[in-house]
Amino acid sequence: MAKTDIHQQKLYREQLIAEASKIRFLAISTIALSTVSLATVILAIPFLFLKVQSTKSEAKVI
Repeated sequence: MAKTDIHQQKLYREQLIAEASKIRFLAISTIALSTVSLATVILAIPFLFLKVQSTKSEAKVI
């Protein structure tokens, strides 16, 4: 009886570790994707601002 309990506890522990690994992977992936998205937006803002400025200056010339 005690041997099966220990075996079940080991299986349960392995399942928990596997789930924790999946959750850790998802968390790291989410953080990485968010970081890339934020960096893309931050890098795109100056180019968008320059595009707006050039459009305004073209409108003044015409």
